[in-house]
Amino acid sequence: MSVKSAKAFLEKMKGDKELRAKMEENGQFISDDRFFQLAEELGFDFTQEDWDDIPKRPRVEAGDFLLPIIGVVILLLLRLLIYIYW
Repeated sequence: MSVKSAKAFLEKMKGDKELRAKMEENGQFISDDRFFQLAEELGFDFTQEDWDDIPKRPRVEAGDFLLPIIGVVILLLLRLLIYIYW
């Protein structure tokens, strides 16, 4: 049981459409027990703790992009106003 095996399983999931399809049943994700059973059937051996220890793709929130864009727009508008009135 290792984090290395969990990482290898994650990489396999990224590149295998059929495996990703097996992760869903009736439009819902499979249970944790079924997830680990499927991983074991494919020759991967890791625990829930190992799975939790590997870094997944970070979630990106809309605010992460909006704040810098709003700041740039405000600066450009200020420069335009200064240019027009001076």
